[in-house]
Amino acid sequence: MSFQLIDQILSIQPGEQARGLLQPRGGAEGLPLGLLVEAVGQLASWATIPELKFDQRPVAASAGLVEVLQVPPPGAPLEIEVTITAIRSQAISYHGTASSEGTPCLSLQRAIGPLLPMAEFDDKERVKHLFEELCAGGIAPRPTIQPSDYRPTIDLDPREPRGSGKGIAGSFCLPEESVIYGDHFPRHPVFPATLLLQAQIDATRQAYARPDGSLPEIRELRGVKIRAFSGPGEQLTFRAIEQKADESELQFRLESNRDETRVSAATLYLRA
Repeated sequence: MSFQLIDQILSIQPGEQARGLLQPRGGAEGLPLGLLVEAVGQLASWATIPELKFDQRPVAASAGLVEVLQVPPPGAPLEIEVTITAIRSQAISYHGTASSEGTPCLSLQRAIGPLLPMAEFDDKERVKHLFEELCAGGIAPRPTIQPSDYRPTIDLDPREPRGSGKGIAGSFCLPEESVIYGDHFPRHPVFPATLLLQAQIDATRQAYARPDGSLPEIRELRGVKIRAFSGPGEQLTFRAIEQKADESELQFRLESNRDETRVSAATLYLRA
């Protein structure tokens, strides 16, 4: 098991575009939003680093819009596509999609990834070898990451009751050890921002479950901003602040912080 989500690079024009394949294995549910977004970001990285001679790599920073178009069927292969719209000295910009059997499931728009030194995060030769494997026919099948491999310990704050109209608040304790850190990243373990957002989304959906117990569906995320890395074992506070609620839609401002440092922010839209 690893946190390398792209199983094969089907086509690539370095610095411009790429298509890749993600084949989920294991688990009875479809991939969560966070892993779909992560897969698009990983393919954008693979589309970029050969152009940069494997000396730099992009990391997640922001996305203007993440739309959930359809929940992918459990176990169905997913085709990931990315287009690199610009490579500058400090960052790349890109957009991408995830599709199942030709049906779009996810759209990621106006994404930006700052460029950081590869040597700070990973071994250049290891990354080159993995890239060659992905392009040559793909890597060996392995189980897909499961929530138990990355889910933080969540403690909700009772001072903001669920359904109070104000939102929810609490804290996350990030995993001290996880298989994800071996790929993200070997020399500088970082808890993926996509999975941090997933944890906030999960807590919010559960707090606002419908009377019949079903969870409100995710419609989209807007204004996603990642301002700081989070590492193994760190404790973060979070809030999901209710912005708007009507019969058809719930809207929340998601925030996570380390002490006085803002780690992430986004606006979440759920179908009521």
